[in-house]
Amino acid sequence: LTGEYAGSPLSPPFVGHLNCYPYIVPKEYLESQPDGGTEMVRPIGHGLSVVLVQDHRGAVKSVSLSDLAGAKLTVESAHKEALRNLEELLHAGDIEITGYDSGPNDLPFILVGEHWAAAACILLPAILGIARENLGCSEVIASIPHRDALLLFPKAGKGAMRAIQHFVVEHESEGRKPLTFEPFELTEKGPVPVLKRL
Repeated sequence: LTGEYAGSPLSPPFVGHLNCYPYIVPKEYLESQPDGGTEMVRPIGHGLSVVLVQDHRGAVKSVSLSDLAGAKLTVESAHKEALRNLEELLHAGDIEITGYDSGPNDLPFILVGEHWAAAACILLPAILGIARENLGCSEVIASIPHRDALLLFPKAGKGAMRAIQHFVVEHESEGRKPLTFEPFELTEKGPVPVLKRL
């Protein structure tokens, strides 16, 4: 792969105050959580939301408002810090990015995985550039079937979305912590849910 995480420099190192990360969860996760802290939740579509977590040797723990207060962080600054920390994980190679020559519609695709934070990489602005450069396209479809995987595909013509979804279901149905088989389109402003099948 080529792009920002293949050798070119990142922005200057960022020292976090809370060591938190973005974490994508289904609505059932939110329903099982104690009341409070809902102002930290950011919906992204398809029934999924972004929350903040801390990593304790591979186990994640939700960040509370009192955690933010103790670190003197606002909700906005904590989400920004979480993205920077996630970017550092990707840059360090803790989250793997692998390109494949042939996937659905006989087109290349990218798998971001091997880490509990892989699906959250859909939120990183740099992911769109990496996908465009390595897939040779301007429009990118993303899938986050479970927390350990983000798949990136070129947006193809009419009817191609069904092939992408079938491919993801066939290859990524066994993951822990399932999220959705519904696709997103990546944009400069972040992931946008694809609401109707093409």
